Amino acid sequence: MRSYRSSLAVVVVLALATTSARADEVAQFAGTTDTYVAKPEWSVIGPQTVAPGRNMLSFGIGWPGIDLSYYVGLIPDLNVGIHAGLRWAFQGKVDEVGLGLQPQLAVKWMAYHNDRVWIGLNAEIGPGFYFSNPTGYGLSMPIGLAVGVAITKRVAATATLDFPLYFSFGGPQSMPQPFRISMPILLGGGLEYFIWNNFLIFGRAKLGPSLDWVGSAPNGWTSRVGFSWELSMGVGYRF
Repeated sequence: MRSYRSSLAVVVVLALATTSARADEVAQFAGTTDTYVAKPEWSVIGPQTVAPGRNMLSFGIGWPGIDLSYYVGLIPDLNVGIHAGLRWAFQGKVDEVGLGLQPQLAVKWMAYHNDRVWIGLNAEIGPGFYFSNPTGYGLSMPIGLAVGVAITKRVAATATLDFPLYFSFGGPQSMPQPFRISMPILLGGGLEYFIWNNFLIFGRAKLGPSLDWVGSAPNGWTSRVGFSWELSMGVGYRF
């Protein structure tokens, strides 16, 4: 009986050692010394920022396009970066499908946070180029408010209110376009799941009315109301 108990103890010790070694391997792959996620510490779609000296890279795909973003922690609670968007619809409208490109400078500020709730603002600015329906160029200035909540150690939920403001200055001489102001009002949210401390997957959706003004001061303005929506999923990596 004593021999049996000794053998059982050896088996348990070996199993624990193997499990610990495997956890170290996963942690090394994930870029962290601890696979245990105490709570969400950063976010792609939420207001949480990365710490000074850290970086964040994200990729998303869906409607109305593909998004690639890079942020760096500048000071506590403030990140700056770049965002490139490849679009196949203008402002997420199903009745204005066309190829476009929007490279932008981006800033993300976490205004308030405690152990479970985060509130922040984000803003971007950069040129916009659309090659069909509508053809033209302009200036993109989206701004937004985000509220994030830790649901579990690995899951965070975010509610968002976005105003992706866009000024269209016209198009080439062969296809001139009137001056246009487009401002969708998008209410939405999303979820993030942390596979490791430094790697997450996300999904998000936004929808709402789009207010457009077309024309010029001398000739008058025409206003119209449309509908815009966004739906995407992707991954984020902190390093």
